[in-house]
Formats: sequence, C-alpha cells, structure tokens
Amino acid sequence: MSSLDHIVLFTLLFAVFFFITKWDQKFLNKHFWAIASIPILGYSVVLGCRYGWGNDYLWYKRRFENPYWYADEDPGFRLLNLFLQDMGFNYVGAFVFYSFVLIVGAYVLVRDYKENKYMLALFLPATLIFSTFPIRQAVAHAFVFLGFHFLNKRKWIWCVFMIVCMYSIHPSSIITFAVCGALFLVVKKPFPYQVLIPTYIVVTVAADIFSAYFFNFFGNISSYLVLDNKFQSYIDKSDVWFGAEGMNEDWEQGTLALFLSMAFHISMIYIGGIALKYRPNNLIVYFYNGMIVGLLLLRLFFTLEILKRIANPFALLYFIPTGYAISFICDNTCKLAKIEKLLCRFSVTSILIYLVLYWGRFILQSPGYKFFWN
Repeated sequence: MSSLDHIVLFTLLFAVFFFITKWDQKFLNKHFWAIASIPILGYSVVLGCRYGWGNDYLWYKRRFENPYWYADEDPGFRLLNLFLQDMGFNYVGAFVFYSFVLIVGAYVLVRDYKENKYMLALFLPATLIFSTFPIRQAVAHAFVFLGFHFLNKRKWIWCVFMIVCMYSIHPSSIITFAVCGALFLVVKKPFPYQVLIPTYIVVTVAADIFSAYFFNFFGNISSYLVLDNKFQSYIDKSDVWFGAEGMNEDWEQGTLALFLSMAFHISMIYIGGIALKYRPNNLIVYFYNGMIVGLLLLRLFFTLEILKRIANPFALLYFIPTGYAISFICDNTCKLAKIEKLLCRFSVTSILIYLVLYWGRFILQSPGYKFFWN
C-alpha cells in the first residue's frame, strides 16, 4: 500500500491533467499558457519532490552536489547543474527543474496544434515513468520536443541548436530526433493501420524467438564494433547490455497485463490511423509513425533494459497522435462509417481502462515511492 502523501499527491496530479479535457478548446487555445501553467506547476513539484526512486536517483543527486567529481559528465548536463547551483538550488530544486524543463518543452510543441487538450492531458501518463527513471535522458528530451517544434516551423538553425543541446546532455536522445526527423522529411503518409495491427500481434507473439536470434547475432558482431569511449563500454559489456544477462525478469508481463497492454497499443494504432485517414495532418503523421516504431521495438525488447531505453522515447510520443485522434473522435462533425465509429469507441474505452488500471495501481501500490520529506 502506498503512503498517504503519495496517494493524495498523485491523485491530485492526475485530476489536474484530467480536467484539462473539460476546457473548451477555443478558450484553451486563447489562454493556453495561463491554463497550462497549472499542470506544469503540479508536474514539476510532485515529480521533483520525489526521493530515491528512479534510475540512478542518488547517483544524479551526487553528481549535482559534486559537479567536478565526474570527469566523464556530459558538458551540457554539467553546465545546467552549475547554473542551478549558482541560482541557489539544492538537489530537490534541481529535480523540480528537470521535470519543469521537460513539460515546458513538450507544451511548447503541443502549442503548435489547435486540437491539443487531450495531448496536454495524456502527457502525464506518457512521460511520468520516463521523467523519473532515465533522469538525464528525460532532461535532454526537453530539447528533443523543442527541436520538433522548430522542425514543425521549418526553422533549421534553431533545430541545429536544439540538436547540440540534446546531444550535450544525453547523446542517445539524438536517435529519437533523427529518426522522427527523417520520417518528417521522407514519409508523408501514416503507416497503414491495416498492416500495422497484424504486424504488432505477430511481433508480440514472436518476441521471445526474435530475442534469442538477436542475442546470438549481436554477440557475434560486437567484437568487431569500435565506437567512441562513451558507447564502447556498452559494446565491451555486450553480454550484460544486449544479451540474456541484460534481461530484467521483473518486467515480464502476466497474461492479463500483456492482453491489456496489447489492447492499449492496438487501440492507439487504430484510432490514430482513422483520424489521419479522415483528417490528414502532416505535423501529426511523423509522430504517429514514430510512435509505431517505438511500440514495435518496445514489444520486441520489453525486458531488455538498454534497448527498452531506446524504444521508450518513441513510444511515449503517443500523447500527440492519440490526443489528436481522441479530439477527432469527440468532434460531432466527423463522419465515420458505422463499424469505424463502433471500433473507435471501443478503442477509446480500452485506452481509458488501461490507463486507469495501470496508474491506479501506481498510485495505490507503490510502497517504496517516497518524497524528500519522508
């Protein structure tokens, strides 16, 4: 059972994000930052005040408090921590700021879209784990989101600047931006959901078989790979990071959890494809396609930590195409075939059920999740 403060704070936080969907969209667009400031403040403070949970939390706490002790620190992250120290922040203030820059970067991007209230609301479930576990990667993704914003505007110089920023904080963050940027420039249509859904099912069923082949294949080629110092350590320990030893059995899903997560993913694929079929939007298409890349990779490497870290940033992009799709479905003027309307309602219901069950469990059954005052 979770502690009382965990239950109360995260219940309030989810309520704040849920009630964004109750605003009139035109009014929300007119007063965007005034309304968005409420979830921004809640997200930053609640997630920033946690203590001890998240990958390497104490490791990054020490790095903030002793920025010159670690010679291998990425320069952008070190400069950020030095700036926060100069501003008088302690480690709690630093973690609040880390969460703050992530949500502000994402909301700058979301501001590009008129149908954005469900995007704003879905940002919390899409990024909560990402924000609190791969900490430095999440900070870098604030600049990934800003890079997408400037990509939408085709402001190339600012895109390059954001690439420098994200790379200087966490080099792997550039993978998400590079792949989605390529999709933006090259692929002008959404991947067909009629093909994607059966592909996703096959990938899920065959994931264990594929993983065995992948471990053998990577083990055979890893000795021939030579990369820079930052990535070479992963290659040198390929058995740990990319082999059977790198699998985390705690992440294995039971039958019910697997079924619900599959329904969740398939539902997002379907309603996203339907929305883009009837209301095409080039600035949504590349996020939809990027989400697909993430979901397929996530299903293939669900228990392999390092590859899951690569897949998650793509998968969490669902808050944009799924938010867009729900806005489309809730629009009474949209014209769908009868079977499409039925399937869309079923899909949205499946998404809601999954989110309520998953995050309800997180709120009520996280006994180790504490805050700094505990």
